[in-house]
Amino acid sequence: MDFGKYDKLLKGENLSQEEILHISEYAETEELLDFANRVREMYHKNKISLCAAMNLKSGKCSEDCKYCSQSAFYNTNIPVYPMQDIEKVLEFAAFNEEQGITNFELSTSGGDLSRLDKEKLISIYETLSQKTSMRLCGAHGLLKDVEEAKALKKAGLVVYQHNLQAGRSYFHNIITTHTYKERLNTLKYAKEAGLILCSGGVIGVGETMADRLEMAFDLRDIGIASMPVNILNPIPGTPFGDKGISISKEGRVSNNIYIS
Repeated sequence: MDFGKYDKLLKGENLSQEEILHISEYAETEELLDFANRVREMYHKNKISLCAAMNLKSGKCSEDCKYCSQSAFYNTNIPVYPMQDIEKVLEFAAFNEEQGITNFELSTSGGDLSRLDKEKLISIYETLSQKTSMRLCGAHGLLKDVEEAKALKKAGLVVYQHNLQAGRSYFHNIITTHTYKERLNTLKYAKEAGLILCSGGVIGVGETMADRLEMAFDLRDIGIASMPVNILNPIPGTPFGDKGISISKEGRVSNNIYIS
């Protein structure tokens, strides 16, 4: 297809949902990748950053996300452990910094942390910010208000990672214990506190291309800095454990990974 009329992307302008849907319907994979590469070179050249992640607290999550092995609703036989000690975190952080990692992310299971876990988390970020030079990222579930976000930023957190996971119209099909609005609010609180936003979603859970774009446009409106795209990895024991892997735009289930 002719991408000429979409060159406005190279001029810093945005496309509408209708224009992107048109591209998804008619563009061949190779020409789409080629145009996407032109956009990447325009905005980011050949620069990349390396990120390492550590799970500080695992399992017994209070939320029912149907794809997640850490949910207390499902029996997935994953390791379960409380908040890790600072010594173990520092050891892992130092190792990754020696390897040239520039971004270090800490994550915790659960929709919300207890008061004691929050205090320990603040202490961990304060220590890391003093003893490492890596940019600190955190994924710690829902934020209740902007004050929680400000406390994390003051401790040294730079980026808050919190995925919307799906578009607002499809969200209820994968999560029921909290709302899409709560996730949006979490991102708004983090942004108001001065944190950089990292947010994306999961594809291959039965959504359509229109559902994906609905999420993407919400993320664009919020003003995220980076968007991780996760492909469903079916975990035995979860409601999606018997799904085949598919990222087709129609949301079909297949045993093969393919891109439309």
